[in-house]
Amino acid sequence: MGSQEDITNLTPQFTIPAGTTATPASGVAQNFSNPVKYTVVSNDGFTGKSYFVHVTQIEAPAITRFSVDGIAGTILDTNQTIILLLPPSYDLSNITPAIEAPAYYTVSPESGVSQDFSSYPRRLYGYQYRKYLTKVYEVSVSLGSSNIAFIGDGNDVSSILDDDARAAAQYLQATYPDEFNYIKFSDITAAALEDIKVVMLYYLTPLPNQGYAATPDNVLTMLPAELQPNTPQSNALTAWVKAAYMFIAGDPTPLSTF
Repeated sequence: MGSQEDITNLTPQFTIPAGTTATPASGVAQNFSNPVKYTVVSNDGFTGKSYFVHVTQIEAPAITRFSVDGIAGTILDTNQTIILLLPPSYDLSNITPAIEAPAYYTVSPESGVSQDFSSYPRRLYGYQYRKYLTKVYEVSVSLGSSNIAFIGDGNDVSSILDDDARAAAQYLQATYPDEFNYIKFSDITAAALEDIKVVMLYYLTPLPNQGYAATPDNVLTMLPAELQPNTPQSNALTAWVKAAYMFIAGDPTPLSTF
């Protein structure tokens, strides 16, 4: 019996020969968590036979893990959906997933076989041969963005005022040439951040007698004007951070605004 059934409240139906009586009777609900004894006796009471009925629940078919190169998908058993987000370097038309299921169950298409996920959702079937239980999953595989943005005071990387900040931006650009973006402080908007996953700020405020570093009691005033609290740029960046993206700051250290 399937695992979705409540075996504490099953109502069996059975037929017995004429002239006999069964206890418990057919059509009476029983708790089959343990074996239930049924006794059939003749109406004259001279002959009888007992049966012990065992009910075994079969584990429902299930995919327990769906991954590609160690990147695991999210399995939502309630609506039989699997969602997997891969880096942008992958080719969706040639994805080879590793699929795990309980013992005695098999999956079609099989684990380790290349599949085309460019048109999704794609259906996967988890089933058990001997009991003919079937469960259908819809699998959606998509590519994420790994875009990185450096924010600064110059119109471009080469015009960033502070030489250390400029060097940091140049290093990031050289290390991630295909993912790198530069956004000027004044150009920070929700639209500009839409496809960005990581933002880096390396900012040393050139104020007199400050040593080009923030102090615990002077953090906000050390920020550029565009990143002061409640500016459009600050609000856009704050909302972006709250959406669970990564913000990396070099200096000031405690950027309490975000």
